Amino acid sequence: DLPAKVNEDQQQGLSFKWVDGLLLKALKNGEWVILYELNLASQSVLEGLNAILDHRGTVFIPEMNQYFTKHPNFKLFATQNPLSYGGGRKGLPNSCLLYTSPSPRDRQKSRMPSSA
Repeated sequence: DLPAKVNEDQQQGLSFKWVDGLLLKALKNGEWVILYELNLASQSVLEGLNAILDHRGTVFIPEMNQYFTKHPNFKLFATQNPLSYGGGRKGLPNSCLLYTSPSPRDRQKSRMPSSA
């Protein structure tokens, strides 16, 4: 909910109206979303995303008492830094790890000749 000015033909003052956020807009319109450092998200955020990404493909918005189904072209990408970077990082659950790619630093380390 966001505060919004009321039209002139309505009451004076402010009222609240629903405005879709970026994720819900993308979900409905079949757009792509990238979420950075998803491993820093709270458990409740991960659980909400899980309902979108699993077989249900829906999200429930309690403020509207309504379910939204993802568009067939909707794509969600997420990133995370290595756990060794600190800052309270936790690993993502295995259900979130469909594809992982090593960081450029890790790829560089693997190319270094081993010391004998």
